[in-house]
Amino acid sequence: MDLFYKSFSELEDIFKSVATANIEKKTYDLEISKNGVIKSRNIEFPKNPGVYIFYVESEDVFINDWTDYKEIIKTGPNINDISDRLVTENVKPLYLGKEWESVSMRLNQHLSEKTNLESKLSAMYLKGFAKHSNSKIKLHIEVYIFNDDNINSSHRKIVINAFETLLHMKLKPILGKA
Repeated sequence: MDLFYKSFSELEDIFKSVATANIEKKTYDLEISKNGVIKSRNIEFPKNPGVYIFYVESEDVFINDWTDYKEIIKTGPNINDISDRLVTENVKPLYLGKEWESVSMRLNQHLSEKTNLESKLSAMYLKGFAKHSNSKIKLHIEVYIFNDDNINSSHRKIVINAFETLLHMKLKPILGKA
């Protein structure tokens, strides 16, 4: 057991030093109209690997309409138990995920509308959801990008995966893996 705790402690120290030195936070505010039009869309998301979190002001529309929408698009994250969700500054964590290559590409997939119902690509497709639910959706997005190209890909993936797992355990988002 001592070996386990010693190894875990060493990994924790490595994670802290790598993450502190190499992860940068960026934030974005977007609004999707009932018609699926994204306002404030002149934003360019980072093309680095990293972790992203979508926050919403109200979870009601997702709780009420998500299951029906998911059946239409034939993919997408599940609704999680809401009993002990973390709420900060009047926003609720909707979804969080990671991307090994370009956070920009993945965020744009989540913000799009699914046009090919045969596609197996799993995303939220929030433009389509806004239309389906006839609801305006205000989003606050936090992106934690990994900035150091000097660290090999496998180490970067370990840090990003650990960071996503820790955030998921703490935030307990409305949608996503439980």
